[in-house]
Amino acid sequence: MKLYFSLLLICLLTACKSTEQPTTVTPMLTSLLNHTLFELQQVPTEQVIFQLSNHEAKTFLAYVDNQRLAGLTDDIILYNYIERGFSNFSYHGDTLTAQQTLELAHGNCISLAILTQAYANLIDLETGFQEMTSQPVYAKEGNLVFIANHYKFLLRRG
Repeated sequence: MKLYFSLLLICLLTACKSTEQPTTVTPMLTSLLNHTLFELQQVPTEQVIFQLSNHEAKTFLAYVDNQRLAGLTDDIILYNYIERGFSNFSYHGDTLTAQQTLELAHGNCISLAILTQAYANLIDLETGFQEMTSQPVYAKEGNLVFIANHYKFLLRRG
């Protein structure tokens, strides 16, 4: 009887040891996406993103010259120009080029930063961008969930 229990115990222990653990295969993210739902979008060049019309560039540079005569620094001049000219700007989820933002008077924080950068480029003003640490904004459109962060445009005093 002891022999029988010993054999049974050995069989049970051997059976436990020989049980294979299933290997978990993590699918690649690209295999989870349904690429047929999306269309490849043309990405504008950096020049197109920050380009302003000749008329707008001339208008801005004339404003800068006038304000410099009044003794204002370029960072204050740019701030005043944006503040004065875009009081009717409405925040919208689109990321637009500088010219589109100017024409439509709406866009997201990056659109406004792109427009401001376009003006800063005209007067060689040093700038920067800072991602804000805050609660992300979630939006759902159909079966897509968007997560938005906020960016701040920084002007460097010359």
